Amino acid sequence: MRNIIAITQVTLDGVMQSPGGPEEDPRNGFTHGGWAMPFVDDAGSQAIDEIIVGEFDMLLGRRTYEIFAAYWPNQGDDNPIAKAFNKATKYVVTRSLDHLDWETSLRQIRSAGLRMFSRSCSARIVGKPSLTVWLEFAKRVRPSVRPQKLSRYWPR
Repeated sequence: MRNIIAITQVTLDGVMQSPGGPEEDPRNGFTHGGWAMPFVDDAGSQAIDEIIVGEFDMLLGRRTYEIFAAYWPNQGDDNPIAKAFNKATKYVVTRSLDHLDWETSLRQIRSAGLRMFSRSCSARIVGKPSLTVWLEFAKRVRPSVRPQKLSRYWPR
């Protein structure tokens, strides 16, 4: 069975939206994009490096795929994360996207197809799937906690 490794940032009050940058995902008036980046330290960088070393596939939800596909192919091979992400096979869980432009991207339909897929071989899968997909497959969680709360800045 494949190991599924989720790369997920979440605040103490449950915000997962737009950790990478201000324009990443401003839906519903969210103005705190990039909230996770000031907290990436040597330990966080080392954790990412350990995850992306070697061969792996990626499991992405539709929104994350759209964000990643607009960003990572344009970063160049001198960026180790971009190089690894661009090389990986990307399995995208979506019902609405019929065509995927990012090279080595494959469309997946949810649940039964993904369960069969997760058992298909022993390669690692790195991903940022939606929370519901992630929880369906999570067997072990290794949190990296950054005690941060956004709700006082952004009412839901």
